[in-house]
Amino acid sequence: MPQTPIRFPSGKTVEQIKKDAKRRARRQQIPHHQALDELARINGVDLPWAEALLRLFGAPKADILFSIELDGLSTIYRLQKNGSWRRLEDGNYELLDSDYVTDNVEKVKEFHFPASLEADGKKWLIPRRFSVEENILVPFSQIFRSEFPPIPNKQQLQETIAGGDESCQNILVLNLDGIFELLPASTFDRQCLDPHIIVNHDYLPIRGAYVGPEAAANSEQVSEVFVTSLDFWIRHLVKKVIYDFPDPDHIEIERLHLEGLQTIGKDWVSQIPSFHLGK
Repeated sequence: MPQTPIRFPSGKTVEQIKKDAKRRARRQQIPHHQALDELARINGVDLPWAEALLRLFGAPKADILFSIELDGLSTIYRLQKNGSWRRLEDGNYELLDSDYVTDNVEKVKEFHFPASLEADGKKWLIPRRFSVEENILVPFSQIFRSEFPPIPNKQQLQETIAGGDESCQNILVLNLDGIFELLPASTFDRQCLDPHIIVNHDYLPIRGAYVGPEAAANSEQVSEVFVTSLDFWIRHLVKKVIYDFPDPDHIEIERLHLEGLQTIGKDWVSQIPSFHLGK
């Protein structure tokens, strides 16, 4: 039986990246080992090539679990194992033994939400799209990690934009592995609850001038997208907004976000209780 190929967080296999490195070395006239080191980082492992391979081949996959929730303006309910919904109190997002969680993204995407929910003496409506009305709950999923993930990389964002297909409309997303992707708008389901996507930049008409080398060289636009992505990345890690910057200086905000992520990573404790491990 053939072995499953080892993949980087970007989804590319080791062999694919080796071929990319040969082309990159020729194109940029740099040493092959340097091209490998750069591509390891771009594809989601911020280590030199040799160390990245040791991590991929030697380390077990970290546990990631997804909850199923209903999110309102100031009220959140989490699905329980028995099919009921538990209200989360005072911003406490920690997992309880009674909470329903899964490691299967498809189960979250395919979950059939009710059209309404009666709870706490109130009838809530549950549409399939975002709303700010007081009686609305929106389908949502929290992500719980055992290990601190790689920090999104600005260079990888630039290279993603630079390599975009200018002939079609794209949706720029930051995925669960901290990797930026351009997805075809024609196949992107805006109504689907997909916890694999941390943030999608659907407000950007990524087409023509918004992709390609010229767009990647637009430092102001790239910085704005990167800072917004880091903001959502931090929120998904700590389950709350911890930074509020009135200053629109994207470079300074970027620096503070990256410093904050380094601190979060240094103090990281598994978000998955022992009674939910292995599920």
